[in-house]
Amino acid sequence: MGLVGRLTPEVCSDVDVIVLRGEPFQRGLQQGRALKDAIHALWYRYKSGFYASASPDAVSRVLGNMLRFLDERFPEVVEELHGVAEGADLTLDEVAKLNFGSAIGTTLQSEHAPAAACSCVAVVDAPEGAVIARNSDQGDSSQLHYALKIVIPDKGIPYIGFGEVGGPWVETAMNATGLAIGQASAPIQPDQDGYGLPIMHSTHLVAQYAKSARDAVDYLAPVVHAGKGSNLMFADASGDVVALERGHDRQFTRRPADGVLYFANHSMTPEMQAAVLESRIQQNSEGRVARYREIFDAERPDHSTESLRRIISDHGGPVSPCQHGNAAMYTRFACLLIPARREMRLFRGPACTAQPESYFV
Repeated sequence: MGLVGRLTPEVCSDVDVIVLRGEPFQRGLQQGRALKDAIHALWYRYKSGFYASASPDAVSRVLGNMLRFLDERFPEVVEELHGVAEGADLTLDEVAKLNFGSAIGTTLQSEHAPAAACSCVAVVDAPEGAVIARNSDQGDSSQLHYALKIVIPDKGIPYIGFGEVGGPWVETAMNATGLAIGQASAPIQPDQDGYGLPIMHSTHLVAQYAKSARDAVDYLAPVVHAGKGSNLMFADASGDVVALERGHDRQFTRRPADGVLYFANHSMTPEMQAAVLESRIQQNSEGRVARYREIFDAERPDHSTESLRRIISDHGGPVSPCQHGNAAMYTRFACLLIPARREMRLFRGPACTAQPESYFV
């Protein structure tokens, strides 16, 4: 694995870079030891926030169902959480609550689910081939405790992933076969009890075990998910691009039109729209998608990586892709994923101001 970039903790919102090697428990142990302080800080944020007001019995019931599903279908995830717990001097219960916080919260609060965030744009015909551009949008907290995780597993495919510390989940990833994955939160499919794969844990599993966009869609098809929905963008080194809308027990795909595909935080297929609850930031999400559509239809930019950076940096329209407070959302990070180059180009801040760092797998 060759890497270019600064392999040191960096300044924007507590991003660290860490290399995780070997079997799941060892990868968790390495992360728990290396990022112990950040993991404790993130756990305190969850514990003093959502969990301080949630019903302990309800949380335990939903968490128990998630762990039961993982023990049955994806025991390696639980093994990695055991490693994090040992390395960070926390209990498995605490590490699991940290990792599954958004899934537990949206399961218990489906009628009033927390605001969703993030957006993706993909093109099939950049000079380098298919490319995904992604904004990572968050609330107004300046302490996000994220890490760039360079994962060299004992089984499966090496990959680079970006997400919260304290476990394997990542928001976006690039693996060594040239599969790129972007993600955005989506509305929840109601009437769940927590039995399923916590939604944020689909990305790292796909990165480790899928070699192409089609593999990724097929890998997730038989899996039930727990918590909020997810819009996933897959692009691979062959130039294939697909958007996957994931609910609890169903998924639907969308393909590029005129070489372009994009989404934010609402469902765009009629089938998924009929199955989910409306997002609290539906208007904001629809506004960002409308702005993406306007850019590509009216301005007709070329499909270069520099154009994609400008597009996710855009501040035009009533609602802009680059968020600076609309609906209490802020673009904290951004990235460009270039499958043919096996490159993640990470912006430690919004792409309108931050300079990119490139990492290769």
